[in-house]
Amino acid sequence: MKKFTAIIIAIVHLWSHAQNTAPATLDDVVVTADSQKETSGKVTLRPSALEKKHSTNGYALLANMNLPDFNINVSSQTISTVTGRDVRILINGTEAGADELATLAASEITRIDYRRNPGGRYAGCGAVINFITARYDYGGNVYISADEGPARKYGQYTITNDTP
Repeated sequence: MKKFTAIIIAIVHLWSHAQNTAPATLDDVVVTADSQKETSGKVTLRPSALEKKHSTNGYALLANMNLPDFNINVSSQTISTVTGRDVRILINGTEAGADELATLAASEITRIDYRRNPGGRYAGCGAVINFITARYDYGGNVYISADEGPARKYGQYTITNDTP
């Protein structure tokens, strides 16, 4: 009986000692949001700074995000679903080609929205991926192209501007 009592006293002593430890304090607490938000209609992805740092363009960013729904080939600039269906690419809601996504800097992409089974205008596609980019209040692009022939006196001139 003395051994049983000694064991009970030891257990109570250890239990009370464990309860009296001082709580640890934290200097800073950082709260981060989920990188993926999924609803019934679409999936919203937010690439991390590390994923952007290790990517050169939109194709490389998607490949670095390791998305299980897509097969991404960076060298041939193709994206397809795992079932082999085609994928439509949009940049800020406007349909874009493979070259436009290849020249889109990964650092400019703020989020990626995609729909697995799109309807309406994109019905029949495997998915629609929309790359949302950062908007700036300054800068822009100016494109000037001139083609002139001195022998036959002809010319074709193109000037476009997309500054804000």
